[in-house]
Amino acid sequence: MKLDRYIKQDLEKTFNIKINREIFSKEIFFYQKTKSSKEKLNSRFGVLYPKEINNQSSFQIEKVFPFILNEKPKMLEHRLLITPYLSERELKFLTLFNIDSVITEKLQINTPLKVFDIPVLETKNIEKLNIEKLSYKRKTKEISGTNLFFDFGYGNYYFLIVLPYDSLEQSLKNLNFIGSYKVTKELIRRIFEVSAPKGYRIRFLFCDHAYHNNIGLVEHIKNINTDKILAVMNLQDTGLGNEKLITKNYRYLLDEYTQRKIIKIANKIGESIKSTVMDDFSNIDLIIKDIPIIWFYSFPNRYKTSLHYNFLPKIYTKKISYILFSIIKNLYRDI
Repeated sequence: MKLDRYIKQDLEKTFNIKINREIFSKEIFFYQKTKSSKEKLNSRFGVLYPKEINNQSSFQIEKVFPFILNEKPKMLEHRLLITPYLSERELKFLTLFNIDSVITEKLQINTPLKVFDIPVLETKNIEKLNIEKLSYKRKTKEISGTNLFFDFGYGNYYFLIVLPYDSLEQSLKNLNFIGSYKVTKELIRRIFEVSAPKGYRIRFLFCDHAYHNNIGLVEHIKNINTDKILAVMNLQDTGLGNEKLITKNYRYLLDEYTQRKIIKIANKIGESIKSTVMDDFSNIDLIIKDIPIIWFYSFPNRYKTSLHYNFLPKIYTKKISYILFSIIKNLYRDI
């Protein structure tokens, strides 16, 4: 069964609620080499917006870090970057420097990312490539997705709880989907059976294509007034144990006051919180700007997309759900 259909049927049956649907489609562009030397180039990701790859303005470096920290980033603008090795953390930050495209021999990435902001091409041997003679053919593919959402309570302002999923890359057997989904269901149950905050709404949003640059979240945000969002709780890769509060991704996700308040709420229920900086890829704070994002991300996460959900102990779901529900209930209690 498709994930969107499963989520809708399961939640409507379990909680007797009506789920709203948003269906959208997007065109994805892929780049392939058409002629040059015998070396092959493989397009690692699709891109949402077509770009011209300029071979005449290539720039080769041994390591992305510390180069982009020590040198002037403008040196990389509108260039084809060539580098032997690229990590997930390095990949994430390349978009900040207006690079046109990348050729690398090895991309080390844990996230099953399918769409990125710039073309990334892999080859077995950079030195054998005749860069100036490379030419590229662009192919297109249309993908469709479904967002699901519903609200609790009333008010002009609301607390947005987001579960990004990917209908093309995940299934009901995936550990990272089931872990986050069980946490979400437990939060819904608690709000129904215990109490919901008063004075503002809570919106649960299941947004499609998490690994396609969070296209679903982008589409949903277009249709709402983000000035009315108090905070966002991101449930992606939550519920797998050893959760840490993400303090910074591209930007600081939480101001100091909100972070202290979250820690105080957790301490009050006898739970301690560890925090960290996000190294894995996520563009959520480039989509949702200037709004606090509360994200408890499970570490380590190397096998989160390959392990079967039977490896998930129930205690993980209960522990993090209790912490998250306490935050939802008390963070904006005085509004």
